[in-house]
Amino acid sequence: AVAQRFVLAAQRGDTADLLPLLERSAAQRLQTAAERATHHVGGRRTIAPREMLQIVDVDPTLRITGVEADDEVVAQEGALTRARVLGGRGESIDLSLIFEDGAWRVQVPAPEPAAP
Repeated sequence: AVAQRFVLAAQRGDTADLLPLLERSAAQRLQTAAERATHHVGGRRTIAPREMLQIVDVDPTLRITGVEADDEVVAQEGALTRARVLGGRGESIDLSLIFEDGAWRVQVPAPEPAAP
């Protein structure tokens, strides 16, 4: 269910709905980046973590027809699995999930460090 909700929110560009679906470490990276951005503008404006999200490579015309996931994974703290969100034209989106705080959350890769 979280994989489907994640893709639907990404299609809408709804970063407020995406944020609680992310793994803890990704949410913390966004919080830290938002604090830095707020400091960078001299505190004239508070930057929210959701404003730091960039949504890429999600086809807004994808019509979800199902989700495939590894049924053998036990939902326990730290468990990892993959989910494939299927579209009606044969397309798919693969997501990595981790079980944290009693719920499945989407893992997102950390951005590459900027070159000096």
